[in-house]
Amino acid sequence: MKRRIEKKVEKRRRDKIHELLDLTLDINSTMPREQEKTGNKPTAFLEFMGHIGAVELKVFRKGWFAGDYAPERIESHTYRNHELDEALCQARYLKMQLCRK
Repeated sequence: MKRRIEKKVEKRRRDKIHELLDLTLDINSTMPREQEKTGNKPTAFLEFMGHIGAVELKVFRKGWFAGDYAPERIESHTYRNHELDEALCQARYLKMQLCRK
């Protein structure tokens, strides 16, 4: 019984991380997004850090260029459900803002 519950919890965490990846792809697409090529289109990065159990979504609203170190950041530990939920909420809102333009 305990093992089954643990598997369900793990699956929910993975689903949330997958949704963060989907939101990143919705913002960025799968094509390169360098500012000099795409202009002011937003650029998104998603980083998974397995060694510390964390994810970070970075978004450059007006596109990415070398030397730009001021993205909007959404960070979450993968083992804290409330943090993942908050990160998803923030990412959905950010996508809504960026994709309606």
